[in-house]
Amino acid sequence: MGGRGHRGVRLKRLEHGKGEAEKYYRSLKSQSVRVGVEATGQHALVRALAGRVGARTVVGRCRQIRAAAVGRQKYDKRDANLVLQLLIENRFPRL
Repeated sequence: MGGRGHRGVRLKRLEHGKGEAEKYYRSLKSQSVRVGVEATGQHALVRALAGRVGARTVVGRCRQIRAAAVGRQKYDKRDANLVLQLLIENRFPRL
């Protein structure tokens, strides 16, 4: 998915259990990559996979990310878009 006018910015859903994430991160090895992730149970896995290829992982505070959202309903695609937006705008609430 394109990234709001920012060159090279992508939002991608990956299935970790099927090996998609590891394959995708390996494909980025020669690029400068920043990965944003909420501090949930899966963030350690994402950090490990991204770290293997030299990607910089930014872990964010869930409550502050959620507070930046418009509306109350929570779902993965909206949350992912919000994480992307906060990273682009340098407003990502880091741990």
